Amino acid sequence: MIKIGLIGAGGIAQAHSNVIKMTDGCKVTIVADINEERAKALADSCEATAVTDYHDICNGDYEKPDVAILNLPHFLHKEAAVFFLSNGVNVLVEKPMAITKAECEEMIQTANKYGTKLGIGHVQQYVDAHNKIKEIIKSGEYGRLVRVTEVRNINYFENRSPWFLDKKLSGGGIVMNYCAHTLDKIMYVTEEVPEDAYAILSNTMTDHTVEEGAQILVRFSGGISAAFSYSGGKVPYEYETNFYFTKGAVKVRGEELLLYEDDCWKSYGRNKTSIFKRQIEALIDWHNGKESKITKPEYGMKIIECIEKIFENEIIR
Repeated sequence: MIKIGLIGAGGIAQAHSNVIKMTDGCKVTIVADINEERAKALADSCEATAVTDYHDICNGDYEKPDVAILNLPHFLHKEAAVFFLSNGVNVLVEKPMAITKAECEEMIQTANKYGTKLGIGHVQQYVDAHNKIKEIIKSGEYGRLVRVTEVRNINYFENRSPWFLDKKLSGGGIVMNYCAHTLDKIMYVTEEVPEDAYAILSNTMTDHTVEEGAQILVRFSGGISAAFSYSGGKVPYEYETNFYFTKGAVKVRGEELLLYEDDCWKSYGRNKTSIFKRQIEALIDWHNGKESKITKPEYGMKIIECIEKIFENEIIR
């Protein structure tokens, strides 16, 4: 039985807890959150121990978990990962891996030094639509993939914790939070990596230090071009990714797959299993040394490296 520690007890930790309780071979044994009431509520729901300081987990007073799942503000990812990895605990850190490439490198070096495992919670590979697109690319039935576009609009500032809106703590706004998913999606289905990135970023709606709008152009290895448009203001919700091939087109709307056939879009369904459930099942194999889809840290670092390029190569603000 794999003992899991949930570090941070917010909404994502709750999602992990729900699927862990439904999955054989693992259980939550300890929950850490600076909010004692929140830590205890989540711990009680899975018959685990609650603490308010994750450093206490490895001080000898508690049974150490086998794996720590980090559900923390972005600026704490590196610090917490290094702590657990250096104390013999494998770590799965929710995306983004960290705020900078340098932090990612330190996390990888720590895992290598102490012989512990580091995985990143990128979940696009658990979406059925993306696996189907990966098959289409490999089969060549639609020809060669030449470009990708994505539009994602959402009220980014609604119900956000304050740290999300401070660039020093979050690493960025809608780009750090959502572009990480977009890059993961394209890297996974194409097996290519981003090489160049440029952007126009803006925040015309609030006084916060993070961007709410972005138009981004990325060139991937192999020559694929990708354009992303994000708007985080009070706009109609939209989330759609288009994959254009030399002989056809495929679209993902949310997690729904649509193929362009007979001059119209036809739906081929959406996920029937939670992506978090699939991730926990992969985590069990990963911890046990079996082949697993848990994202490697070098892959997670590539995403952070591209996001850094997006901010560095901003055309206008």
